Amino acid sequence: MVWVYSNQLSALFLKKFNLFVLSILTFSVLNSCGTSSTSSAPEKAESLPVEKNIPYPARIFYTPEPVLQVKTQLADFMKKTKSVYDVAEPDSLLMTVRHLQYGNPHANLFPELVQGEKVFQTEELDKGLRKLFSDWKTLFNTDGKDLKLISAEENDEFVHFVYKKQFPADFPFVNPEFNVVEVIVSRLGEIGYLSSTAVPNRELPSVNWADPEKGRNMLLQHKISYEKSGRTQVYVIQSQGVISGGVQSSIILIRRRAESSDNELKPYNITLSYHYAWEYLITPEEGKPALFKVYLDAVTGEVLESLYLGD
Repeated sequence: MVWVYSNQLSALFLKKFNLFVLSILTFSVLNSCGTSSTSSAPEKAESLPVEKNIPYPARIFYTPEPVLQVKTQLADFMKKTKSVYDVAEPDSLLMTVRHLQYGNPHANLFPELVQGEKVFQTEELDKGLRKLFSDWKTLFNTDGKDLKLISAEENDEFVHFVYKKQFPADFPFVNPEFNVVEVIVSRLGEIGYLSSTAVPNRELPSVNWADPEKGRNMLLQHKISYEKSGRTQVYVIQSQGVISGGVQSSIILIRRRAESSDNELKPYNITLSYHYAWEYLITPEEGKPALFKVYLDAVTGEVLESLYLGD
């Protein structure tokens, strides 16, 4: 499919834009989160009162009504911005805009100005995007204020912005595939591409975090299955000496709904759950990098994820 441009956008812009589209992120099930430094002693969490009226863990799952609302809002967005996009794809689970591209005409960040009247600087485009998100926060799952600018790859013709939304908790958010908002916008303020995996906000309770030292004890004899050299292998944690001190984290899990018999991970048969977790690094050989990362639910003690970090 060819992206049709207004007269102000050059063929050079099209060529460079298409190169960027090839590298746009895809929605994936929880990937490796990278390696962080190993702490020698567990952090002690402050004991907080439990708010019994807020369920833990918070969950979101597919229901038809919110999906219809997103489709209606997306249509309203294009109507009010006087834009038409060949690809205007809502995310049926996250209830936001998954992809917006191939516009003619495009939504413009500065509709009050005559088209092509001004070439905008990166800071102005960033400010314009945040205002757009604020105006349409129920559609994009962000008001712009909760976005951290990760990168802004600049060109004479356009800027490729990557933002990260803060998880709804004051602890590091470990999922790389969620809460990412990408926008490619021309120097004239035209939105050429928008993709979002921003999760809906969910109120989370204050919880009594389990003692991280007890978590380390619970991990003894825990089996980690992983792939290496094309073979499935199993590592068993046999000593506390290989387990780092716990680090407070927050994580979202993708799980197939128990009542679903469908084997495919489609929006209608999966649930996302929001968890507080102790993050532990597992280093089987002293002096070498950690090989595994384990997330233990800080409330229930359940092992949430075990990740192989590679050699």
